[in-house]
Amino acid sequence: MKKRTVCRIAICLLAVLLMPVGPGASVQADSSFEYADASVKKQIETELRRDYADSLNADKSSYKTDGSFEEAELDDGVAVYGLDAANDSLTRIGYEFPLRLNKAVVGTVSAEKNADGWSISRVGSSSDLPAKLQSAVGQAPPGARLQYVHDPSAIIPIRGFLIRSDNGDLFFDVNTNRSYPAAELYASVRRIAEPYDRTYSDAHAAVGTGSVSSTGLLLASGAIIAGAAIVALFFFKKKRTRSTANRINNPEE
Repeated sequence: MKKRTVCRIAICLLAVLLMPVGPGASVQADSSFEYADASVKKQIETELRRDYADSLNADKSSYKTDGSFEEAELDDGVAVYGLDAANDSLTRIGYEFPLRLNKAVVGTVSAEKNADGWSISRVGSSSDLPAKLQSAVGQAPPGARLQYVHDPSAIIPIRGFLIRSDNGDLFFDVNTNRSYPAAELYASVRRIAEPYDRTYSDAHAAVGTGSVSSTGLLLASGAIIAGAAIVALFFFKKKRTRSTANRINNPEE
């Protein structure tokens, strides 16, 4: 009897270990990623139902669902990083949570930290985040640490995963399904962003350190605006005086 019980337990454990992980499954068990605390997840979930459910219910077709967003839930939120190519480093900019309704992932909720704590910065209909996380895990060697890089607002939108391991840092680009040394990514971004940085620097130098200071420029702009207002007021009064005189001279009008 004892042997039979032990065998059953062993079979159950083996079945759990060998159970396939689908695209909709959570990868929280994989400690390769950094995830949001439970308190952050709860805060974002509450805000979603309170402030976004009505507008999302009005746009169900975009999310390919007929469920009610008052019943929506969030999967674990993965940390999202922006790229600082100038310093060959990453900066955490928030979290992304797969949005789940009726057991299916129908979108993604982005969250960022502000003065009042964590809040929603964007809700979108992209539902591929769980699958992308699984793809990145499949690309990483054992023991590697993964960081999700995604900054749609950047000059050069990038989406992928930085894979840090003893063999060096690689970047897995989810758009091309290609991995290459992280140093190549930093160099490419610097090369593309350089014209933008130069334009900004030149403009800043002309205003901040040239013959016209930024303070002087502001004062000059203020003087021009004030002058324009005085001129407009003068013509308005003059026109009004003429109109009044006409009404007095021509009472039938």
